[in-house]
Amino acid sequence: MNTPVEHKKNNLGFTLTEMLVVVMVVSVLAAIAYPLYTKAATKSRAIEAINLLEMVRNKQLQKFARDKSYYSSFANMGQLTSNNSKDVIEGQVLKVRDYTLSLNNVHSCMKARYNKGNTDFTFSSSYEYTGLGCTGDICTSFGDIIGTAQDVCNCGSKACNGGYTLN
Repeated sequence: MNTPVEHKKNNLGFTLTEMLVVVMVVSVLAAIAYPLYTKAATKSRAIEAINLLEMVRNKQLQKFARDKSYYSSFANMGQLTSNNSKDVIEGQVLKVRDYTLSLNNVHSCMKARYNKGNTDFTFSSSYEYTGLGCTGDICTSFGDIIGTAQDVCNCGSKACNGGYTLN
């Protein structure tokens, strides 16, 4: 006996509704994750700038302990970063990736500026003091990372209020 063969219908695709739900879920996750990512990336850039300043401070303090004078340029200071071949030295200015470091020996001061895309900030500090001045839109959001201080250096004034301190 021949019975009619029933053909099983194969659903191998997604419905439009299922696709829309997936797109909506991914959009919501991206809307939550992107601001968190940009904030974390900016904080890591700030910490890197602070680390660069700490390296400069340590080199300057070592030189002062030895010779009672500071390095007048980055060329005399020696290697600061692990990839020194890409660093650009122009006297008292050192360009490391997206950072620009500068020395001001008249005020025993140094600066680290980051400027890329929509992110632009500058940290300034003294060789002798652990105070850290900050200019730029991000400064108010970094109190939880580097802590507040009473007296900080702002390149030109060794004591000024309302800044941050290196921990």
